Amino acid sequence: MVLGKKCSAAEDAIISQLRPLRKDFDNKVAKLDQSAVSVENYEKGFVQEKKPVDKDIIAVNEFFMKTLEKLDGISIAADLKAARQYRKTMVKDIQAQMDRADSLRTRLTFSPTGEFAKK
Repeated sequence: MVLGKKCSAAEDAIISQLRPLRKDFDNKVAKLDQSAVSVENYEKGFVQEKKPVDKDIIAVNEFFMKTLEKLDGISIAADLKAARQYRKTMVKDIQAQMDRADSLRTRLTFSPTGEFAKK
């Protein structure tokens, strides 16, 4: 919504559909933040076991993919610009967090000494 500009009822309905998805997404980003701290602790040698952290990152990444699928399933008419922009912003944010999750998983493949870890 643009400040001072009224949205149509259809646009408000679509945005209200998107808000719960955004809230869930924000909760998973917080979970990914916790995983990032765990990855840093693993890299520093404070944590020896990386499997639980890796599982958490995989679960969050899977949630992001499912959310993208849900967003793809919501059709928005071309004239509903605010709703389209809201969805577009969400998609970009999700893709950025998916890249971050991939980066965290890559960092877990290295041992705390900085060498490539054997599986």
